[in-house]
Amino acid sequence: MKKKSVIILSILVLMAALIWFNCNLDQEKKESIKLIDMQTAIDECGYTFTIGDTGIGDYRLLCGINPAMNTNEFDILDTTDLVKASTLPGSYIGATTAVKNQGNCGSCWAFATTGLFEHVVKFFLGATEDFSEQQLVSCNSYNYGCDGGYLCPQFYTGGAMRESCFPYRASEVSCNTSCTKYYRVNSYASVSNNVDSIKQAIYTYGSVASLVYVDDYWAAYTGGTFNRNASSQWPNHAIMLVGWDDSRGAWRLKNSWSTSWGESGYMWMSYGVQRVGEGTMVITSVSN
Repeated sequence: MKKKSVIILSILVLMAALIWFNCNLDQEKKESIKLIDMQTAIDECGYTFTIGDTGIGDYRLLCGINPAMNTNEFDILDTTDLVKASTLPGSYIGATTAVKNQGNCGSCWAFATTGLFEHVVKFFLGATEDFSEQQLVSCNSYNYGCDGGYLCPQFYTGGAMRESCFPYRASEVSCNTSCTKYYRVNSYASVSNNVDSIKQAIYTYGSVASLVYVDDYWAAYTGGTFNRNASSQWPNHAIMLVGWDDSRGAWRLKNSWSTSWGESGYMWMSYGVQRVGEGTMVITSVSN
C-alpha cells in the first residue's frame, strides 16, 4: 500500500512538473514550436509564402479594427469613370511613403488612414509628407485609441499635423493643439470589395486603405505570396493596398509593423483571401 502511495505521489509530482514546464517555457521556444507546426502545414498544403520570427509577439494587441466603432456613412465610389487607360496594366504600384511601426498599440486604423492621406498627397501633389498618427489617436472625437477604432479619412478634412510636431507615442496621450495642420481631405468614399473596383481606385488615386483578417500565419509572414485563406466573422486589422500583380494574382499590401515584418514591411497577398478588401476606403481629393 505504501509503495502504491509513493508511485501515485511520484506521478502527481511529475504531472505538476510538466505543467509548470509548459507554462514557464521560454516564450522564444514557444514561438519556435508554433513556427514548426505552421511550417509543416505550409509544406503539406503547398502554400507559396515563407514564415519566420518577425518579432511581432502577440499580434492580437496590434489588430485594432472594431466594427462596433465604425462611424462611417460614405457613398460607394462609382468606379466606372476611374480607368485612365483602355485597360489596366497587369501589374502596378501606386504612391507610397515610408513603412512605419505602430508599436504595442491597437492603432492600425490610424496608421492606415494616415498612410492613405500621405500616399494621396504624394500621388496628386508630389509632396512626400510624414503626418502624425498620434494626432488621430489623441485628438479624434470618436473614442478611438489603442484599444481599437476604424478607418476615418473624414478626420483630415481639417488638415494633418506633421510627425515632427506631434511624434507617435503608442499610447493615448493628451491632444497637442499647438501644431500647424497641413493639406486637407476634400472628399472620400468607400470602394466595393471586388478586384476590379479596388484596382481602379488604386490606379486613379494612388492607394487605398483596407481591412484584412490576421492570424498566426499572417503575423509570421516573411516573403512570397500569402495564399492561405482563413477568416473570422470580421477582419481585425487595417492596412493599405498600394498595387497589384496579376501574374501572382495578388495585391501589394503595406503594413504598419515596421520593416522587420514581411518584405521590408510589405506583403504580396492573393486576391480574396483572409477577407482582404473589405471595408476599403479611398481619398478622392486633397488640397494644400
